[in-house]
Amino acid sequence: MIVDAYKECPCGSGKKVKFCCSADIVNELDKVVRAMMGDQRRSALDQVERLIAAKGPRAALLVMQAGLQFTLKDIDGHRATVAKLLEVAPESAVGRAFSAVLKTSDGAISEGVDELQRALDASESAIHESVFEAM
Repeated sequence: MIVDAYKECPCGSGKKVKFCCSADIVNELDKVVRAMMGDQRRSALDQVERLIAAKGPRAALLVMQAGLQFTLKDIDGHRATVAKLLEVAPESAVGRAFSAVLKTSDGAISEGVDELQRALDASESAIHESVFEAM
């Protein structure tokens, strides 16, 4: 199993999967991660969308969905998912990092920098990979 219940949750909260928003869907997350590792991003996105429909818009699922949409160049879908992520988890460091990238790509540099600062502020114990990428 690739997704370990004692590893950090994909949502970026810093909590272990077992104690976060994904505790009851570890097996399903594992299938998504395997598809992503196998360069089957469209299949992984389909799996995430089915999970969201069945289990609700959890931060971990929305983070995965937004990342996959960005990789697949579905910027409108990515933008909508980031908005939903920030609605579900307003202080999500990953959501703020995604938002920073969107704002700067829209030409709102100062707002993007502010979002990046919020992402850094929201990073508790360690800085999530998505926050590094946004920088």
